[in-house]
Amino acid sequence: MTGKPTSFVLGRAEVARRPGSPVTPAASSLSGLPPRSQVDIVRTAHRELRNPDEYVREIARLWREAQQSFLAIGRYLVQAKQKLPHGEFQRMVEASLPFGRQTAYELRMIAEAVDKGRIPELKLPQSASVAYQLATLKPEDLAAADQDGLVRSDLRRPEIIAWKRERLRRSAGANHEALARRRARLAEIIQRHEEELEKARRELADLEEALGGKVIIEGMAEEQG
Repeated sequence: MTGKPTSFVLGRAEVARRPGSPVTPAASSLSGLPPRSQVDIVRTAHRELRNPDEYVREIARLWREAQQSFLAIGRYLVQAKQKLPHGEFQRMVEASLPFGRQTAYELRMIAEAVDKGRIPELKLPQSASVAYQLATLKPEDLAAADQDGLVRSDLRRPEIIAWKRERLRRSAGANHEALARRRARLAEIIQRHEEELEKARRELADLEEALGGKVIIEGMAEEQG
C-alpha cells in the first residue's frame, strides 16, 4: 500500500510485550480520560493491514480474546452465585450487569462445562452462543458430538444446530422402531392369553356338563331349569 503511513495505537497485547515503547500521540491524548476508558480505546484501536494473512491473524487474535473474556465472565458469575447471599446474585444480574438473566445463565453453563472437565478449554468454541450449544448437551450427546469431531474451537453455529437436528431425527426414528417392536410384542402376549382363555372356557363348560348341568356365571353357580 502506498501513500503516507497511517499512525496507529498498539493493542493491549502489543503494549504488554513492548514495555519500552514510546507513548503515541493518540495514546497521550487520552490522559484526561478515566483509566477504564483509556483501556477500552486502546483495545478497540486498529491499524492499517496489508494482506489477507495479516487480517486473518489480527481478527483471529481478537476473536481468541473474546473467547477468553466470556469464559472469565462465566467463571466470575459462577463464583458470585456461590458466594453471594441468597437473592443478591439475581439482584446483581438484573440491576447492575450489562446483560440479562439468560446471558448470565449461558455464560455460567459454559464456565461450569469447562471447569468440570466436560469440555476442554482448548477445544471451547470461540463464540459464546456456540459454546453454550455444546455445554448444555447431555453427557451421552456430548460424547457423540466429540466422536463426530464437533468439540473444537472453530465449531460454527450452523454445524452444531444441523448435528443436533439430525441426532434428534435419528433418535426419534430409533424410538419409533422400539415402540413398534413393543407394540408387536404386546399384541403377541394378548393373542396368546386370549387363546389360553378360550381354551379355559371350553374346559370349564365340559366340567360343568359333567357335574350335572350347573352353570357358573361370573363366579356364581345357578341351577339350570
